[in-house]
Amino acid sequence: MISNQWTTNGLGLSATADSGLPVSFGVESGPAVLDGGTNLSFTGAGEVTVVGTRAESPSYFAAAVTQQFDVVKAVASLTLTNLSHTYDGTPKAATVLSVPSVSSVVNYNGSTNEPVAVGSYTCIATVVDTMYQGGATGLFAITPPVTWTVSVASAYGQCVPAAGEYVWTNGDTFAASVTNSLLENGGTQVVCTGWSGVSSGSGTSVSFAVTQNGELVWNWGTNYRLSASAGDHGWVNVTQAWVGAGSVTQITAVADEYYGFTNWSGGASGSANPVGVLMDGAKSVAAEFAALVTTSNVPLWWLGQYGITNDVGNAVLLDPDGDGYLTWQEWICGTVPTNAGSRFVFGVDAVSGGVVLNWDPVASGRVYAVEDTAELGNGFTNVAAVLSSGENAWTGTTEEGNAFYRVRVGGNEE
Repeated sequence: MISNQWTTNGLGLSATADSGLPVSFGVESGPAVLDGGTNLSFTGAGEVTVVGTRAESPSYFAAAVTQQFDVVKAVASLTLTNLSHTYDGTPKAATVLSVPSVSSVVNYNGSTNEPVAVGSYTCIATVVDTMYQGGATGLFAITPPVTWTVSVASAYGQCVPAAGEYVWTNGDTFAASVTNSLLENGGTQVVCTGWSGVSSGSGTSVSFAVTQNGELVWNWGTNYRLSASAGDHGWVNVTQAWVGAGSVTQITAVADEYYGFTNWSGGASGSANPVGVLMDGAKSVAAEFAALVTTSNVPLWWLGQYGITNDVGNAVLLDPDGDGYLTWQEWICGTVPTNAGSRFVFGVDAVSGGVVLNWDPVASGRVYAVEDTAELGNGFTNVAAVLSSGENAWTGTTEEGNAFYRVRVGGNEE
């Protein structure tokens, strides 16, 4: 019976047969090599099967016997040294001594990466070899230096301490702040948003215990001024605000009753509503509005003040007060469509060498033309330049004979 073996063992094989005939040996399986017919050596760990064979003779049949046994890795002695280091920003490693000399792998808190940071690490060395096994455990430590270097950086403003490098005693508190965290220049605003580096956060002050080299960077963001305004007869949901650079702000225009939004001007264009304004600089945006109109360009606001709000397209073609003027004509004349006593009237006064024509009412945004004829059966001709709205009189000369006059009220001025 062959007992279990170490990988480093050598084993001489021997056997006798009752017949007295010779026995030969062979390796049937496993990590073993036979040399010289009887000298067995091992190439690694595992189960080995050897066979002893008696050859056939005139008096005996051939016979074979197998033996199985385990080969176990031999134990190598490992010792961990160089377990204590002082931080300098570079990776540190333990030293492994082995007897006999074999390869090994070292883990630090479960990682094969050599540590850099200050701290304690469980250090485990493990043999990596086909013939040997073994390991060692130790406590690996990187201790802080007496001092650390902290650098401070800021693109804007005034910070305390000022931008630069500072040598700080290990474990002492480093306190820093920004004293002017908001800077404005016209339509541009720069504001401190916090810090990053050794730690990160928002605000304008920070303190921390210095336990490593590091950088404290004050972060700043840029805002642009957005000014939005509305023309007559409407409003916008944003008036004035500081908006982050690169962001898009939605502005909505809301028209008063009887009016409609027409377009944007300034830092926005077109008629989309709401409109997205990209803040790539200070922007001033204005919303424009216009009166809603129906048939014959009669505005809805004018109809609304007289209670005409239903089916307005047809309503302007009616004469609700029965004075002979359709509603759209009353709009042109500036008279009240629901009051028969409200009429467009004019008079003629003779003066030395001429006449003066007067008319009433005078409506805003109208044009008035004076026409005359010598015979009512003939057509009228224009005798005066077009008069702007707001004027309600015209003075002219008359030649010998009769003359007839009329005033024509026209549409809105352009």
